[in-house]
Amino acid sequence: IDDDGDGKLDEDAPDDLDKNDMILEMLIEDPTGAWAPAGDARFLRAAREGEAPRFRRLREGADDDGDGLFNEDGPGGVLLDHNFPIGWEDVRGSESGPWPLSEPDTDALAKLMLARRTAVVLVFQANHGLLASPGGRVGSADHVLPMGEDEPTYRRLAEVFAAHTGRLQPRAVTLAEARGEAWPGSLVDWSYAALGALAMEVGVWGPAVQPSAREPVNAFFRDSETLPSSGITAVEEAWARWLDETRGGIGFLDWQPIELAGASGALVGGWERDTLQNPPLDVLPQALAGLSDFTLDLARNLPRLEVEVLRDTKREGRVCLVKARVKNLGTLPSGVGPGAQTSSVRLRLEITPGVTLRAGQLETVIGHLPGRGVSDEFSWLLIAPEGAVVRIVAESSWSPPSVREVRP
Repeated sequence: IDDDGDGKLDEDAPDDLDKNDMILEMLIEDPTGAWAPAGDARFLRAAREGEAPRFRRLREGADDDGDGLFNEDGPGGVLLDHNFPIGWEDVRGSESGPWPLSEPDTDALAKLMLARRTAVVLVFQANHGLLASPGGRVGSADHVLPMGEDEPTYRRLAEVFAAHTGRLQPRAVTLAEARGEAWPGSLVDWSYAALGALAMEVGVWGPAVQPSAREPVNAFFRDSETLPSSGITAVEEAWARWLDETRGGIGFLDWQPIELAGASGALVGGWERDTLQNPPLDVLPQALAGLSDFTLDLARNLPRLEVEVLRDTKREGRVCLVKARVKNLGTLPSGVGPGAQTSSVRLRLEITPGVTLRAGQLETVIGHLPGRGVSDEFSWLLIAPEGAVVRIVAESSWSPPSVREVRP
């Protein structure tokens, strides 16, 4: 994509200026810059009015096309997790794609999920280290996810996740809360809203995954406006503690001055690879610990429907009264999300020739059943000869049908 409108494509990408085989961050001194040094010299904070020095914050790189800008037209591409329909219109810029599901990858994945009975969607990505529920959009109450009735389910899942992984997560968080910013057009939000799937993002890596000798900083559940005396955020404080106490400070290149044509006061430094965004290879087993157990736990506890025929089903001559209800034997709900009509439990009565329904509905939409939940009772008044058989069927998107044959 021609990001800077000069008729060339991707001609001004980041560069390894100091030839250390890493492209890190770059600071350029600018009196109008948005950033200033924090108490911990490795980090930056929002600059205050009248403060100096101030910096612009960029990727390491030169002005390759000579237009006075740095890295403004690098290799383009679409961030696939901004290319799904829910909230897609909130994304600004080319990274969301020209239209929802415009990319072959997202289009193929959406079609696959629509063709299956998709009960659970786990997206393993990000470096917040948490289990995040739907809710990448911020602002209007009309966009709030998850729905209120599904919050207890996600609260319980956060507890189960913490138990399996040993991570610090005292409450459920939305996608936007976990990432610290709006995250529209995500697979998690689309799966939940469009498919009624139990969708979550699993932050495989995070500042509390590798424990230090001291209690970890509760970075994601602290008042964001309360900063330590250093001026850095709680998340940066957590990463700094991880770096200092578990890595001996190795993994962050202190800011170094560099000669840069077209700019004065330039510095290069920041987090090295396999630190902030991805775990060091030796920590990978800890980053993965408990994730497979959590996934298997979800699979074992998917909803399982059972039709229970009640004891007060009875017959008087050819007149029969049949009563039944539906149980969810799993610990997960039978469905979530706003698409209740498409993902709800449905109860259906199938009658054979010679049987007449006099009262009751042949098909009823029950709605979602919570884990271990039981529906209301349903009854049918039938005219049926001796030995007649009727079938009561309960079904939902997330579970195989449950069928009971009844001889009223």
